[in-house]
This record gives sequence, C-alpha cells and structure tokens, in this order.
Amino acid sequence: MLHFFDKMSLKSFKVINLMLNKKLYVSFLLSSLIHVISIFGQSTDYISLNAKEKKQIEELLKEEEKANKKLAEAENLFNSMTTVADEKEQQKLFDNALKKQIEGYDIKIKFKRSIYEIYSTKVYEFWNKFTGQPDEAEYAASLSAEARDKYVEFLSCMENIEKTNDLPIKKSYYEKATRYLNSALLLIQQSFEIYTRIPLHPTHEQRLKNLKLMDSLMNVNKRK
Repeated sequence: MLHFFDKMSLKSFKVINLMLNKKLYVSFLLSSLIHVISIFGQSTDYISLNAKEKKQIEELLKEEEKANKKLAEAENLFNSMTTVADEKEQQKLFDNALKKQIEGYDIKIKFKRSIYEIYSTKVYEFWNKFTGQPDEAEYAASLSAEARDKYVEFLSCMENIEKTNDLPIKKSYYEKATRYLNSALLLIQQSFEIYTRIPLHPTHEQRLKNLKLMDSLMNVNKRK
C-alpha cells in the first residue's frame, strides 16, 4: 500500500514539476519577448507631429491668404497716392495704407508665432524623452538655439511695437519682427526635421549613425 502511494506521490511530483517547468519556460519566453519588444520599441521610437498638431498647422497656414489680402490692399492705397494732388488726401491714403500693412503683418505674426510654438514644444519634448548623448543631436541643437535667438529678437520688436503709436515707426518694427520670426520659424522647422531622424532611445549602433549624421550636416553647413 505504501509502495502504491509512494508511486502516486512520485507521479504527482513529476506532474507538478513538469507543470512548474512549463510555467517557468512560458514565463521565460514572455520575459524574452517583452525584452525584444522593448529593444525594438526603443530603436524605432521617434518624435513626430501628431494628427492634431498637423491639423493645427494646416488651419493656421490658411491665415496667410488673409494677411496677403491686407498687404495687397495696402499696396493699392500706396499706388493710388500718385493719382491724388491734395496733400491731405495723400496723407489720409498713406495712413490707411500703413494701417492695412500693419494689419497684414499682425495676421502673419500671429499664425506664424503659433506654428513656431508647436515646433518649439516638440523640440522640448525630444530633449525631455531623449536618452542618448547630447552630441548625437548637436547640429539640431545648434539650429534650435539659433531659432531661440531670433525669436528673442522678434519678441524685442514686439515690445517696441507696443510702446509707439507712430504708424511709420510701428510699421518698421512690424517688418523687423516679421523677418526675425520668419528666420526663427525656418530654423526651428529645420531642427525639428533632424530630430525626427534621431531615435529617442538609441542603441549603440544607432548612436554611431547619429554621430555620423551630425558630422555630415555640419560639414554641409560649413561649405555654404
């Protein structure tokens, strides 16, 4: 009888042991799979504009037509000054033309500023998530830093605009502000495009590729 129970106990032990080994094996497979997925996810995780951000930029760019319409109206008013002999009437046309120009510049600045802020936020997001070394994105960082400098100059012009009511001076500051903002936007977009090519969690092999990319971009810039 004892022998029978011993055999049963041994058999049960083998079954339990087999089940335990299977669970451990499955657990090992799952762990390995998760590790592989993790590595795969790290090597293919890049920054990008999401659907909402793309839609925002698309809608903002529609404001360009409104701005250009205002500037065209201003140009027509300037041209009509040559057909008027009365100085007071000329001054009136001149002032109205300046106002139209300022309205056009103001529209351009508002939508371009919003677009700049979207890209600037994405750049911040990149550095907040990036686990590589700074030199892997060195050239992109230099462009975004230059963009910030231009943006600071833009903000300075906007402050000066608020301080004056003189239309010709206000128009002059608007023109400068627009140029600085255009430069800042171009630079931040260029830097963003580079950031989209750099994995947020680079492997050693990708680090080498990133460094090679930075060297290549900097060499191209030196030749300009």
